[in-house]
Amino acid sequence: MMKINCCILLLLSCIYCVAQEEKLPDIGVKLNLTTAASVVDFPTLQLGVEKYIGNHLSLFAEAGYQLYALWARDTAFVKEKGLRTNMELRKYLKEKSRGRKFYVGGALFYRGNTANDWTYNGLTSQTESRKDRKTDAFWSKKRTFGCNAIMGFDFLFKKWLQMELYVGIGIKKTATKDFELQANQITNKGNEDVIGAMLAQDNMRNGWGPNATLGVRIGRFF
Repeated sequence: MMKINCCILLLLSCIYCVAQEEKLPDIGVKLNLTTAASVVDFPTLQLGVEKYIGNHLSLFAEAGYQLYALWARDTAFVKEKGLRTNMELRKYLKEKSRGRKFYVGGALFYRGNTANDWTYNGLTSQTESRKDRKTDAFWSKKRTFGCNAIMGFDFLFKKWLQMELYVGIGIKKTATKDFELQANQITNKGNEDVIGAMLAQDNMRNGWGPNATLGVRIGRFF
């Protein structure tokens, strides 16, 4: 009888010790600051949730919707809207903790938007003045999906705020449909705008091409 009582007492002591052990947070909510001010494509308020599935592994899912536009167009055919989704599998290079952590991973992403835009209505000859060039307003639907290899750095800031810096490179496939377009070529803002000229390139608007991403997220683990 004494042995049974001792075993029960030992078992209850173990259960109590496990119950008193501090549990590390395993779910985090993060806001993407970069996509909220994106000028490369379209801005979205994007929120992500990270769930640890082991000491070294986590699953991160993110989605955002466009509620506003950074640039106002003189001619607007449609209401601008867009959607981003992103899913990552991460492997941390050290045991799970709330301190500084490096991680690597892979991500699948999708982004699609409807936007108003404009381009020059034709090519400009060397003798033609830039002031004489006319513009052609149009709107487009753009859909992109692809995958990235991701590397990031996650650290605790101000004892409760989690900050994450990330960078990635991969491939994507884009399909763009233009509407109300009269110009014979998409030149966007040409040499006057580096970003506009880059976005006017065909591999940015249709077909397969390289993809790069970088940004900052802030949030908290619970």
